[in-house]
Amino acid sequence: MGEPGRARSTTGGDRAILRMLLGTHLPFLVVVWAAFAVLVTVVTVVVSLFQEVEISGWDVAGSMLRWVALFYGWWWVGQFLPVCLTHGRTRREFAVEVTFFVAVASTVLAALMTLGYGAEKVLYDFRGWGQEFQEHRIYDSVRDYPTIFLTYWVVLLIWSTMGMILKAGSGHQNEGVGLFATLPVVGLGLLSIAGTGADNLFGLGTLAPSWFGEFSPNMMILMVLGYAAGVSITWVLVRSFPLPPAGNQ
Repeated sequence: MGEPGRARSTTGGDRAILRMLLGTHLPFLVVVWAAFAVLVTVVTVVVSLFQEVEISGWDVAGSMLRWVALFYGWWWVGQFLPVCLTHGRTRREFAVEVTFFVAVASTVLAALMTLGYGAEKVLYDFRGWGQEFQEHRIYDSVRDYPTIFLTYWVVLLIWSTMGMILKAGSGHQNEGVGLFATLPVVGLGLLSIAGTGADNLFGLGTLAPSWFGEFSPNMMILMVLGYAAGVSITWVLVRSFPLPPAGNQ
């Protein structure tokens, strides 16, 4: 059966949404990452003029990425989904193709963030600076590239999904659904913090100190399963997301 209130797209199967995202959004995100890398480097050099550098600027700045992912997920549902619907695309197409794109983009950005640690080490070694990480990291060496990659990968996946759930829930016709949607968002956020040590967010790290400080394959698997659950919740909410006003179609 088709989605309620929307005829099935006559162009279904052409992956137009995914192709557009891979051709425009992914290159844009890479450019943003490059600008981010330049900014972090400049700030670090400026700081070195006034005091000795002892901590990884890349590690500190990388903590902001989860908030960017959260906003991006919110934007997918709040701005991009209505555009897809007004152009004859279905909610199913949106959910499947955006989910796939988020997985690809998270993989690319996680790889670039990992590369950034290596590039920063070259600069730090050249200048004789210390490259210490923040507390509660599950990696303690810049050479631990697999763990660094997995950390950013799951954080980007989970937090972008959290943003989609929040927006899909808040836009639901039933206000109670929006309130209920905050529960899995909080759960996913705590899971990502506990599993990756994505810094001591709002002091919550002190609630479960034994979860921090080492890499756990089981925790990584649990976070991937949490992400899959988040995608399922997003799909349920998106299915009943209201259509754009008739004047916008």
